[in-house]
Amino acid sequence: MPAAAPIPVVAGEAIPGSSSRPIVAPDSMVSFAAEQIDADAQTDQIALTKGVTIDVLPRFEGGEARALQMRADRGVVFLKKGTLGALKGGSTETTAESVAGVYLEGDVYATDFKYVIRARRAYYDFATGKASMVDSVLRTTARGGIPLIARAAELRQYSQQQFEGNDIQVSMSEFFEPHLSIGADRATITEAVGPDGGTISKLRADNVTFKSGAVPFFWLPTFESEGDMMPPIRAIGGNYNENTGAQIYSEWDLFSLMGIAKPRDTDLNLVEEALTNYGVGGGVRGKVGGAKVDALIVGDFGNPEQTSAGEEVVATDSIRGTFNLSREFVFSDTSKLELRTSYVSDESFLQVWRQQQFATEFQRETSTYYVDRGDRSEFSALGAIPTNDVITNSSQLASRPYQVRKFPEVAYKRWGDTLFGDSIVWQQEYNLNLMALEFGRGSQDSTGVRPNTFNLNGQTYAPGKTFTNATTLTDLYESSGYNGDTVSRIFTRQELSSTFGGNGWKITPFTSANVFGYISGDRTSYNTEAEDFRAIIATGFRSSADFTSNFDKFEVATLDLHRMRHVLSPYVNTWAGYNSTDDLAYAIYDQEMEGATGGAVVQAGLKQRLQTMRGGPGNWQSVDWLMLDVGIMWNESGDDLARNYTDGAKYKQSLFPQYFAWRPELSQWGRNAYGSFQFAASSSLTLRGSITYLLADDLPDDGTGAFGLASAGRGSIGATMQHAPDVSTFIEYRGINNFAPESVYLSDSLLSGGVNYQISKAYTASFIPTYDLQENDFRLFTANLSREMPDFTLLATFGYDAIQDQYFGGINIAIGGKASAMPFTSQAINR
Repeated sequence: MPAAAPIPVVAGEAIPGSSSRPIVAPDSMVSFAAEQIDADAQTDQIALTKGVTIDVLPRFEGGEARALQMRADRGVVFLKKGTLGALKGGSTETTAESVAGVYLEGDVYATDFKYVIRARRAYYDFATGKASMVDSVLRTTARGGIPLIARAAELRQYSQQQFEGNDIQVSMSEFFEPHLSIGADRATITEAVGPDGGTISKLRADNVTFKSGAVPFFWLPTFESEGDMMPPIRAIGGNYNENTGAQIYSEWDLFSLMGIAKPRDTDLNLVEEALTNYGVGGGVRGKVGGAKVDALIVGDFGNPEQTSAGEEVVATDSIRGTFNLSREFVFSDTSKLELRTSYVSDESFLQVWRQQQFATEFQRETSTYYVDRGDRSEFSALGAIPTNDVITNSSQLASRPYQVRKFPEVAYKRWGDTLFGDSIVWQQEYNLNLMALEFGRGSQDSTGVRPNTFNLNGQTYAPGKTFTNATTLTDLYESSGYNGDTVSRIFTRQELSSTFGGNGWKITPFTSANVFGYISGDRTSYNTEAEDFRAIIATGFRSSADFTSNFDKFEVATLDLHRMRHVLSPYVNTWAGYNSTDDLAYAIYDQEMEGATGGAVVQAGLKQRLQTMRGGPGNWQSVDWLMLDVGIMWNESGDDLARNYTDGAKYKQSLFPQYFAWRPELSQWGRNAYGSFQFAASSSLTLRGSITYLLADDLPDDGTGAFGLASAGRGSIGATMQHAPDVSTFIEYRGINNFAPESVYLSDSLLSGGVNYQISKAYTASFIPTYDLQENDFRLFTANLSREMPDFTLLATFGYDAIQDQYFGGINIAIGGKASAMPFTSQAINR
C-alpha cells in the first residue's frame, strides 16, 4: 500500500488555562499490529493494512500521560529518520520518542479510557503533542456519568485534556439526531476538576444554535458551561385559566446568556412570569456564592385578582414583588448557622403570584439562627423579624395571623443524663427570650381570604365594634387584649424519669416541672390572671408491653399467608399536672410554652400486628398483614379549652384532641376514642383507615361528622391497588367535622381517587379527581401527561378547581430537570 501523506495539523487558538499533559508522553512504548505490515526503510514509514491496532503505554505508572489505544482499517506510522533501520528483527515496538506521527483512516477508533473518538481519518503528531480528526465523534462524560457527545467535521486535540472542533454538534445523547443539542462554528472541550474533586468537561462554543431534534430554537454568540451543556433556557410553560388569562413562564440561565462560565457555587436563572389579566414581571432564582435567592418584581395591571382561597382582591400598588435570600454555613458535624432575609410587598401577593410557595413553604422572616446539636445536647440562638407584617404562608391562616419577633432567643437542651447510677434519667431545658407580637397587616378583604377566616362576621369583639371583612387584624387583636409590648421571658423545664420492666412490660414513671418567669411587658391586658411567675408541676407514667406469638405452621395459600406472627402491644399512659395560673391565660408567643396547660388524663390503647411471609422461594419477606391501633383518651378538664364562638381572637385549643405522651402538657384536650388500621390484603392491594370520635356532649353539634357520625371529628378510609408494574390506582374518603354551622365553617366530606399509568419508558399519565360529597359536585380534578427524556421533561396538565371556580390547562417544559406546574397555578396546590 502506498504511504499516505500525513494530515497537516491545523493550527488552533491556544486556550487559556489548558493542561500541558501531552497526548503521548515521550517515555511511552508504542506497539503496532495489523494483518499486513509493510516497512519502507528509506522513508522510515510503516504501512499497516487490515485490523490495525496501535497501543501507547506509559513506561512508568503514575506518569503524566494516560495509555492510548488506536484502531482503524488502515494506517501509517511515521518514524524519525534512521529509526526503522535500528529496529531489530522486524520488531513492532519502539519508543514514542522515535515516532513522528501516526496516520489512521477507515473506522478510526481511539481512546485513552477517559475520552473515546471515532473518525473517518485521524493524524496524531507525536512531536507537537497534537492530533487532528476528520468527520469525528468525541465521547466523554459531563457530570454524574451523563455522556457528552461531540460530532465535528474537524476535531483537533491539543493535549490529553483539550479538544477543539469546527462545525460541531454537542449533545448528551447517543442518538445521531439527539433530542437536545447545540451546533457551533467552533467549540472547545476541556477536562477540568469539578467541585467534588472529580473531573468534569468544560465546554466553550462560538456562534451557537440550540436545537430540539433538527429544529433550532435559540441562538447565542458565545456559550460556556461546566459539567453539562444545558441551553440557557431552563424551563418554559404556557397555561391558561379563566381568571388569570394566559400564564406564561420561563427561566433562563443568566451566565449562559452572558456567554461566560459560572462562578463557583453560583447558578442563577432569570425568571419571566406573566398573567395576561393581572400583570407581567421578572426576577432571578437560584444561588449566588452558596446563598439561595428568589426575587420577583411585577407590574400590576390593576385588575381584580383571584387568590388561592378563591376571593377577589385589587392591588393598591402598581409595582409589587417579593424577595427571599438564605444562606447556610456548616462549621462542623454538629454546628451550623442559617441566615435569612425576605420581603413581600403586600398581603395578597404570594396568594396570587406564588401560590405553591404560600401553600408549602415556611413562614418568611429575616433571621439569624445558630445551632450546635450533639448526641445529648443542643445549644441554639435565634434572632428573627417577621417579613413586613405580611401573612406569608397558609399555616398562619390555619393558626394565628400574627407573628413574633425574637431579639433574641437563646436556648439550651440536654437529655439522657443519669443520676444515682443509671436508675434515673434527667432531661433539662433552658430558654431566655426577648420578644414582641407583630400583628398581621390588612384585613380579610385585603388578604384575599374567605369570610370568617379570622373571626365570625357580625360578632361583637369590643364595645361598640362588630367584626366585618374590612376589620383590620390590628384592631381585632388589640380589642382582645393583645399588645406589641416587648416581653422578656425566662423558662426552664426539668424532667426526671426511671424505667422498670419485666415479663414483656415496660413502665416509666416521671415527674416534670415547667417554670416561667415574665420580667417585662404588659400581660394583664390579655388576661388579668396572667402573673409574672407561672409553674406547671406534673407527674405520670408511660407504660407499654410487647407479647409475641408465633404460628409457624399457619398456611392459607389463597390469601398468600405463610406462617403468622401476632404482636400484641397494650399501652397505658397517665398524667396529672397542676398549673399555678389559669390555663391559656397568656397570649401565645410560643405554642410549646404559653400553649402548655394543666389537667389530668388517662390514655389506654392496644396495638396489634399480624405478620406473615410473602414472596415465594428465594424471595421470602416478612410483611405486616394487619396493623390495628385502638384507644381512648379521657381527661379531667373536658372540652372547655376548645374553640367556641364568644372569645373573639383569644387562643383556644383545637377541636381535634390529641395526646402527646412525650410532652403531655402540650396535648390538645378532649375526651375521645380513636382507631386506625392498615390491611395488606395481597401484595398489590392495601387498605387503610382512621377515625377520631369525640365522647363529650358539650360541643356544638351543627357540623357534619365523618362517616355520617355526628360526633366523629375526622376519619378516612381508602385503598391502593398496584394492578401491574405500570398501573396503580387509589381511592380514599376523608371527612372533617368543624362542629360549627355550615354557614360559618364548612365541614368536608371528600372522595378522592386516581390512576397512574406508566405508558412507556418516556410517557406517564395520571388522572386524580376529588368529589365533594357535601356539595354533590367535583371539588378538583387534574389530568397530567408527562414525557421524560434524558435532556428534558414535558408536563401537560388539564383540570378544574371548584374553590377558584375555574378550568385550567397548559404545557410546561424543564430542560435538564423535572417539569412542574408554574408557581402561580392553583392545580399544583395540595388541598
